[in-house]
Amino acid sequence: MKKAATEAQEARKVTSKEKTASRDRAKERVQAAIGKILAAAELAFLDKPERLAMYRAVRPR
Repeated sequence: MKKAATEAQEARKVTSKEKTASRDRAKERVQAAIGKILAAAELAFLDKPERLAMYRAVRPR
């Protein structure tokens, strides 16, 4: 019984490499979303530069 539980637990473990890859993919998705939001803000706030500046300020560098 203990052996089966241990094997199941081992199977669920995620390696640090997998965790890093998962974080990297999440970061890419977030940056892509921010890019889309900024692109929409560029179109929506052409006549409101102070509002557009707020969106540009949060853009990752």
